[in-house]
Amino acid sequence: MRNRYMVIYLLSLLFFATSCVEEFEAEIPEEEENVLVVEGNILSNSSSTLYISHSSSFKRMNQHPIENAKVTLMGSDGEKEDFGGGFNGQYRLGRVQLKSDVEYWLEIKVGKYTYESEHQKPLDAPQIDTLKYQQVRADKKVEILVSTVPSANADEMVYTSWDFLEAWEIHTPNCAEYEWGCWDTGETGYIKLNKTQFTNVGWKTQNSLSSVTFSSKGKVQNEVVHTIDHTDDRLQTCYFIRVKNSAISRAEYEYYATRNQLSSNMGGLFSPMPAELPTNIRCINGSMKAVGFVGIRGKVNEASAAFEASDPGTPPAPSYV
Repeated sequence: MRNRYMVIYLLSLLFFATSCVEEFEAEIPEEEENVLVVEGNILSNSSSTLYISHSSSFKRMNQHPIENAKVTLMGSDGEKEDFGGGFNGQYRLGRVQLKSDVEYWLEIKVGKYTYESEHQKPLDAPQIDTLKYQQVRADKKVEILVSTVPSANADEMVYTSWDFLEAWEIHTPNCAEYEWGCWDTGETGYIKLNKTQFTNVGWKTQNSLSSVTFSSKGKVQNEVVHTIDHTDDRLQTCYFIRVKNSAISRAEYEYYATRNQLSSNMGGLFSPMPAELPTNIRCINGSMKAVGFVGIRGKVNEASAAFEASDPGTPPAPSYV
């Protein structure tokens, strides 16, 4: 009898627990659900690419590329350049030379709404002083370190963004009989090699997946821009890396810092919501919102280094290319 009462009691608890669960329907205003999302920067003396989309509701949890926007780079000197494309939300601008004394901003027209980014002058990157690596022990990761030349004002805060291209030699069990293109003639397509050119040695390349940003006083000093595990194939024979730095504003640095925090702490109780990201884009003829940050990048600097892993324990000092 006692066991029977216990079963009835447990069934009653289960009934009340399940009957209290209701589906949550988040009511989000249109201006909160249809947020303009802009990704990309304007680069001097280089082509620029922007990705423009609309956010969606919690139910769909995806973004909708905007393919019919009118995107224009505006200058305080009256000059303007239109972006082309739009397929899958991707817009491109050809090579432009930004002037150091001119303010630039983006004008984005989507339907009846017009958005503008903050007016900014292009910032020139500090010169790269050293590009090197270090490995404390043979069983530790190899760290790629960068430093810049000190600025004229030692107390000035320096904000920089870094990207890199890496390449490493690979060896295959079979010999290649064809190659793609020819560097000497500019020929493209598959090209048949003669037997004396057959090889099982090639190169694999990869761009950095995301930019690395630093904040420092006066200069960047031995900051880690990339790490490689000591067992990685990259370090088997020959390794090459080319780094490129850009100067960014404090506001842009804080944007990337907040975005990285949001990515690493997604779902935390005190994690910022995506709409709380700092942004320099606003709707000038309505209450619609936008997220993203458009930076105006001036002169960039590059440095390259290569080393051979003849000694897996302690790689030799890199030779500059």
